Amino acid sequence: MATQASSTIDNAGHVKNGYEMVSSGQLPIATITNHHFDKHTISNNLDKHTVTHNSDIQNSIARSTTNKLTTEIVSSVPTPPATQAKMGGLVNVSATDGIFTVAIYRVIYHSIYSSATYISLMPVIIGVMLASYGDLTATTFGFFMTLLGTLLAALKTVTTNRLQTAGLHFGALELLHRMSPIACVQSLMVAYLSGEFDRFEPRLLGNKGALILLANGIIAFGLNVASFEANKRSGALTMTIAANVKQVLTVVLSVLIWHDPIGAMNACGIALTLVGGLWYGRVELRGKAGKTMESRMEEGGISKA
Repeated sequence: MATQASSTIDNAGHVKNGYEMVSSGQLPIATITNHHFDKHTISNNLDKHTVTHNSDIQNSIARSTTNKLTTEIVSSVPTPPATQAKMGGLVNVSATDGIFTVAIYRVIYHSIYSSATYISLMPVIIGVMLASYGDLTATTFGFFMTLLGTLLAALKTVTTNRLQTAGLHFGALELLHRMSPIACVQSLMVAYLSGEFDRFEPRLLGNKGALILLANGIIAFGLNVASFEANKRSGALTMTIAANVKQVLTVVLSVLIWHDPIGAMNACGIALTLVGGLWYGRVELRGKAGKTMESRMEEGGISKA
């Protein structure tokens, strides 16, 4: 409620006391001076300010009503369950790619690894989960999409190995030659659907940008060739374990270069992953050495007792 103004105007038209009128919003501060104003001028100022003040109140009420209606409309729209479920401290799902690789070999190709190999996988998987553990949140849809991506990555690694070691016996360059056009079409489709074509302006690329893009393509080509060759020589499971160790080494490099803080659990995960990687490598070397010895004995006509 506005304070009753105690300002009085004498016969000469001087404002004697206008402070309460200013505080109550009834009189503009510009009129509270010791200058001479007649009664008509002050009356006009009061009328104008009253209209402006009322207009401001009406606009404020209108904005408040609009915001309230907008809030009610937005809150009435049902939120999909996939976006409602939040999982704090989500661990690195990609650490399970070793499990997917073993399962694919077991289900599709009926291949069985040794017990020592299975046991050596556990420190790596658990270590990567601990090393990447943090205060993360994700939707249920995002979690299952990441899990699906991990499964497809393991399937791609296994398929790449089989195409080079069994059946067609493709080389790295031959396999890359056949896969690159399909990958290019997929990339163009994703770029079109995501709107990158509309945002891309070739004139802004320039000579430096073109050279960077060319260098990026050359590096990607070399990376694929090296990855295919390593997959062929070492095996799909070894590639997945190496990928897990690479993730942990990325964390280590970030700590050494950018001094990113990590907790005790992350440090234990890093150590466990590195130990597990060394253990897995030792088991694999022993297994390959045993197979080589057996093949030599068979070629020499010597049978095991």
